[in-house]
Amino acid sequence: MKKIHICLFLSVCFLTACSGSGNSQSSPEPSIAAEIQQETHGEQTTPTGIPEHMGVQDNKEEKPMRIQIESETVTILCELNDSQAAADLVVQLPLTTEVENFSTNEKTFYPPEKLDISDAQLANAEKGTLAYYSPWADVVLFYDHFGQGSQLYELGQVIDGIDEIEALSGTITITVSE
Repeated sequence: MKKIHICLFLSVCFLTACSGSGNSQSSPEPSIAAEIQQETHGEQTTPTGIPEHMGVQDNKEEKPMRIQIESETVTILCELNDSQAAADLVVQLPLTTEVENFSTNEKTFYPPEKLDISDAQLANAEKGTLAYYSPWADVVLFYDHFGQGSQLYELGQVIDGIDEIEALSGTITITVSE
């Protein structure tokens, strides 16, 4: 934030120095806000309110959302996508619940609240896919190929522990991972 203020100050000083009219009469200097407003002429601004044309950008990279799923013997790390459903899952964490076997290729658990699937993509589930099956409101972790299913929405992918999914059993704790 300090860098942005310094860049803003230097930009204003530069603009003030370059905008001299050659007139030797002094006039009151406009405020920094007025100067920026005059220069932007309705242009897009960055989230900090600084005009994009001034070249000041926020260099913070957003880290992907990650969750950790743990049982007594297994730890699995998942990277979530940027859907609202994935965000809805994260705000319900930490969560301790039972994981259940379903079919021959998946483990399931139930979050306390339903997830908003309004912008979620349908899943093409492979080994390591984390998904949400909306009719049953359960989160599904696949340890073998499944494919596509109506109302099965992708939440993310396992990035560590993919071969441990099948061994996941009993009580699990799901937390946000740093």
